[in-house]
Amino acid sequence: ETFCQTTTGLWACCPIESGVCCNDGLHCCPKDHLCLSNGTCHSATNQSLSLSFPLKDTLSIVSCPDGSSCPNANTCCQISSGEYACCPLPDAVCCSKLIEIKFWK
Repeated sequence: ETFCQTTTGLWACCPIESGVCCNDGLHCCPKDHLCLSNGTCHSATNQSLSLSFPLKDTLSIVSCPDGSSCPNANTCCQISSGEYACCPLPDAVCCSKLIEIKFWK
């Protein structure tokens, strides 16, 4: 599944692997598709239209000091660029020299 931010700022699941989150914060489309405002997905490769998928299972988030966020039960860790990345463990101890691997952003 893919995580998408909702209209309320929370995160929800798109039931598609590598899905594309729609700007409406309510729907998602398959990979390599565009979200259209009428609730459909447009494939650039074969010019077809299909219905978008509703987001489900809203998740709570952990706010990081730079304004980014991580899923609940994760820890925000500052990486070498100064940004924050998510460690998929609650209350984790962040290493002093993190490379730029982002689990969530």
